[in-house]
Amino acid sequence: SDQWGFAVRPDLPTLALTLTSALTLLRHPNRPWLAGAVAGLALLTKLTAIALPVAGFLWLAAHRRWRDLVLFCSGAAGVTVALGSATQLFSGGQAFSHTVLAQMLPLLTVEHAFEAFSSLPRLAWFPFLAALIGLVIQVRQRRANLSAVFWLVSLGVGLYTLRGLGSNVNYLIEGAAATCWLAATALEAAWRSRKRELITGSFAVLTLAGMLIWGAQTLSYWQREGGVRTDRQLPIAEISAVNQVLAEEPTMVLLAGKPLVVSEIGRAHV
Repeated sequence: SDQWGFAVRPDLPTLALTLTSALTLLRHPNRPWLAGAVAGLALLTKLTAIALPVAGFLWLAAHRRWRDLVLFCSGAAGVTVALGSATQLFSGGQAFSHTVLAQMLPLLTVEHAFEAFSSLPRLAWFPFLAALIGLVIQVRQRRANLSAVFWLVSLGVGLYTLRGLGSNVNYLIEGAAATCWLAATALEAAWRSRKRELITGSFAVLTLAGMLIWGAQTLSYWQREGGVRTDRQLPIAEISAVNQVLAEEPTMVLLAGKPLVVSEIGRAHV
């Protein structure tokens, strides 16, 4: 089922709204309320999408844009409260239980969070390294763009949310997008450098090497679990022949007419 996770989970719509909010804040500085409203929509789509609202708050405060800060926060809070209240009303009071209380799960160890978090710099080492270079460039220039603030906050949020029971690498999607954004600032600086040919050539070689290394590491996955095989059939007959079955995907169990035993994390998601 996780092969189709990006198609059915709220991560990608949330990310689209988050990046739209950031783009609005940068491209339309006279409409911070609109950026805040879009950030509120992202927050309603997934409650862990707090990185951009926090980053926007810190970035506006660092630039002493107090009026814009108030408008940004007002837009985010207004949309969240208004649409959240409407959802709660039209759901008969069930929305809060299903979206908030159901996520109040026990926290796992910090070691578990760091182990899952390490997959980001390990698998996306090139953009992560470029993002670090972009951060160093901004620090040396004594400026903090929204991209750097958003990157740091998103990594912190991702690391914390990975401690939740049932959390997985999909909690790093926002951090991965922030990594690519900040990495782009480093690539832009390289492109404008006087040694552009040497730097961009080196980046091109590293990118090609990274693609080959990543492809070699994940080839077996796409050949097995990640590939789509048209000859696969649901093992309904096999499941029907046994008394108990352990399955990550409950659809086959229900189709086979077997009782479904749900774990704590599964019950929270129902």
